[in-house]
Amino acid sequence: MPGGGARRDGARTAAPDGAAADIGERIRAREARSAVAAAARRGELRLPGCVRELRRALGMNQTDFGRMFRLTRRQVSELENGHGDPKASTLARIARAFGLTVGLVPRSALDWGE
Repeated sequence: MPGGGARRDGARTAAPDGAAADIGERIRAREARSAVAAAARRGELRLPGCVRELRRALGMNQTDFGRMFRLTRRQVSELENGHGDPKASTLARIARAFGLTVGLVPRSALDWGE
């Protein structure tokens, strides 16, 4: 009886512990998506960290995220660690899935060392 349900005698069964864990994961993923959206509104999403944040907000591992965007796990890892050199079209594909666009933003005074 996956997810709990009624037995033949009419009694209800409890959902297995896995169902509770699944609900917790969904709540954490929703909170992560909200945090990413808030960071985007504040203009705080930056490469390379944002790729990892976006992937985690979906609750995906690197392999599944890569499949979703036609990338290898290695390419995802390189993007997340700042070692990749993605094409603009790759970044645009990822951004579009989150309702974002890729663009140039001014550096803060901290970035310029002022």
